Amino acid sequence: FEGCYHGHGDSLLVKAGSGVATLGLPDSPGVPASLAQHTLTVPFNDATSVADLFKQHDDIAAIIVEPVVGNMGCVPPREGFLQALRELTTRHGALLICD
Repeated sequence: FEGCYHGHGDSLLVKAGSGVATLGLPDSPGVPASLAQHTLTVPFNDATSVADLFKQHDDIAAIIVEPVVGNMGCVPPREGFLQALRELTTRHGALLICD
C-alpha cells in the first residue's frame, strides 16, 4: 500500500519513497528490472482499489499490509477494511500478510 513500510529491500521499497526502487529501478545486483512492475500498490484504506487489482491481474500471490500504518503517523484502518482484504484474498487464493 502507498506509504506503508515493510523493511528495506528492493521489492518492499516500490512507492515507499526510499531508494531507486521508488523510481521503478532495482538497486542491487541480481534484482530483475521487472521487479517494480510486479509490485502493485494502491492507497491504504481503499478496498475498492484492491478489488480492482484482482479484476485486472489473475496472478496476485499476496497482499502485504500494515494493520496500522506507522510510517504515515499511525493511520488506523477504516472499519471493515481489513475484513475486506481477508475476504478478497480468500476468494482469489492469495495470502494476506499483516506486517
